[in-house]
Amino acid sequence: MRIMAMQNRKSLKATLIATLFVASLSPQGSATSHLFFHNDSGASGMVDVYVNGNLLYSEISPDNHMVFPKTVEAGTHEFVVTRHKVAPGVKDLARKMLEVQYADQYTLKLGMKDDTLDPTEVTVSLDIRPR
Repeated sequence: MRIMAMQNRKSLKATLIATLFVASLSPQGSATSHLFFHNDSGASGMVDVYVNGNLLYSEISPDNHMVFPKTVEAGTHEFVVTRHKVAPGVKDLARKMLEVQYADQYTLKLGMKDDTLDPTEVTVSLDIRPR
């Protein structure tokens, strides 16, 4: 009986060591970055911001800069800015594919030429923020 208990302890110890080794090789979380949003247009009214079809920011007032960032996975994403409570694809103010790098801080900025709502003059830019 005593020999069997020692063998069980040895196999338990070996299993724990193997599990810890495998866990140390796996990625420690996902590759993310922080994203701020700045509605730099008075003519836009309240806006919502979508990333890959998911609502990221809601009800952002004109000329407003978000103080708290949201986390976004690194990679290429489709950013869509719409009027508040308007679904993406209905009447987008801006739609753009942008690349987000790992471990950076970005500001997504909605700007309009001469504060008009001409869709050809609406811009969305992604700027790296200093840390």
